[in-house]
Amino acid sequence: MPDIREPRPLTENLATIQPDGQHLMLDPGGTAGFVNLLTDLQEITLFTGPEGGFTQEECAEAQAAGFQLVSLGPRILRTETAPVVALGIVQNIAGDLSAMPAEEA
Repeated sequence: MPDIREPRPLTENLATIQPDGQHLMLDPGGTAGFVNLLTDLQEITLFTGPEGGFTQEECAEAQAAGFQLVSLGPRILRTETAPVVALGIVQNIAGDLSAMPAEEA
């Protein structure tokens, strides 16, 4: 189950990040997709931004803290939709979701 936290300033969030696990930040300019980045499915930290996205400075700050910028593709999703889609992708990669009925999987 994901641990969903209240919105806080980025710097405040970065100060609480544990060094282990995967650290991903949704960004339309991200050059990688989830499949290429997810190696440790035990602990994933995922940042999603406000409407309009993160600033270049915020992305650079997160990258300096060990985050990788990941894109959801060419579509720009609303701030309330992007986290749901991202979690669905992570769960699919982890094998928690399947597009096939259970008897065919």
